Amino acid sequence: MGAPVVNRWLKVAGIGCLLAGLAQGATAETKPALLFCTPQGPCYGWLDLNYANELHAKGFEVDCTETLDDVTWNRIKRYHVLVIYITPDAMDVTMRGMKPSVEKA
Repeated sequence: MGAPVVNRWLKVAGIGCLLAGLAQGATAETKPALLFCTPQGPCYGWLDLNYANELHAKGFEVDCTETLDDVTWNRIKRYHVLVIYITPDAMDVTMRGMKPSVEKA
């Protein structure tokens, strides 16, 4: 899959998740809040800043994590929608060459 296809898919998935999250808990007084759970913040293409700015301009609160360690209950409970790019285990396997958690046990 090329980068444009992946970006398009992520946008569609993000919007779908956003709409599902809005149905679950947004009220008229709060802006819909979206957290992109990225392993390296907006660096290295994990978050399209133009897209984040578009969402913000349309009334969404947009935030992202700097590392996967930032994905804690205290942090994520403030958001209506989470966009999760990669799990910590998948990050270890694909980016760090480590064994998957099943083989670590």
